[in-house]
Amino acid sequence: MQHVKPRNGKFAERHGSYEQALRVAKSVISPGDLIDIEQYFTGYGEIKSAKTVFYPSDDVFDKEKSHVLVGVKEKEPGLIVFGGQKKNFENTGITFGLMGIQKEGWDESTLFIDTGDGHPPQVLTETKLDEAPLKYRLTTEKNIKPGIYTIEFCFTYFNGNVWKSSNKSIEFKVQNFFERNDVLIGWIVLAATISALIRFAVIPISSWLWGHLCQYF
Repeated sequence: MQHVKPRNGKFAERHGSYEQALRVAKSVISPGDLIDIEQYFTGYGEIKSAKTVFYPSDDVFDKEKSHVLVGVKEKEPGLIVFGGQKKNFENTGITFGLMGIQKEGWDESTLFIDTGDGHPPQVLTETKLDEAPLKYRLTTEKNIKPGIYTIEFCFTYFNGNVWKSSNKSIEFKVQNFFERNDVLIGWIVLAATISALIRFAVIPISSWLWGHLCQYF
């Protein structure tokens, strides 16, 4: 029998409480590198008109090489996965509505749907279905300055009683030349140290030995 609501678990009709969770694969990068960020949403209860907005730092990402995967698609008959649409990137920020699935009897389309009849209940936005609910693939500019950068994410929804909002941020570090080449620099320093030892220790000893040997010839 078809459920008439997207969430049917215990307390599903109570005022909802949700939080966003962010995951970044690599937070220390070099200029021109790609940053992959996954955004999930966890919680339960009533939720409507959910949306998320993200605000990147100015002039950090290459617009032509950056995009966001959002929405859902049918991978095969009856199998829904995330990553249905590829959205262009904007340095000024982008707003995404967290919608995508609507069945007969539902008030609106939503991504906050029960994954089963388990307890505690779980919703789709807590899971990875091929992709995260939102996946940001952001390529940094090749001329980006070294330092620490911040991206802000804002999540807003109506919980059946009031509007709720929460902010999360992630940081990533762009390494400078010395940090990017620490291994190479380490080898150069080691080679210079060995060269200095040869110059100031081995050569004087060799000269001393040669001088004493010459006395016998």
